[in-house]
Amino acid sequence: MKKLRLTLWMIPLAIILVACGGNEYETDIESVIDHHRDVTMYLDETRKVYEVRENANVVVYDEGKYITLSFIDPEDETEGRQETYEKVGDSWTQLKQYESEKLLNKTPDYQEQLGKSI
Repeated sequence: MKKLRLTLWMIPLAIILVACGGNEYETDIESVIDHHRDVTMYLDETRKVYEVRENANVVVYDEGKYITLSFIDPEDETEGRQETYEKVGDSWTQLKQYESEKLLNKTPDYQEQLGKSI
């Protein structure tokens, strides 16, 4: 009887834990997008409106140390320039284009397209 009660209690607990499990890079992705929007000088108000996660392609490398962003303009559906950021302590540093080329040969840890995991 004790095993039955324990089993019946464990099933809902397991379902809850699985449902709560999300993307382990969630906070890093949100953080780097906010950083990108804060430091990118060329952004006018029009671009700030569409440079959000739902319009982004996101690639995470080296367990979240590097994150590459590119945003899709919803009006003409063109993808903008890829920007790669490196996590240094609690902040982000933008890499130069040639510095981020070394990541092209690596397998991404996580990828997201237009806000959805792929």
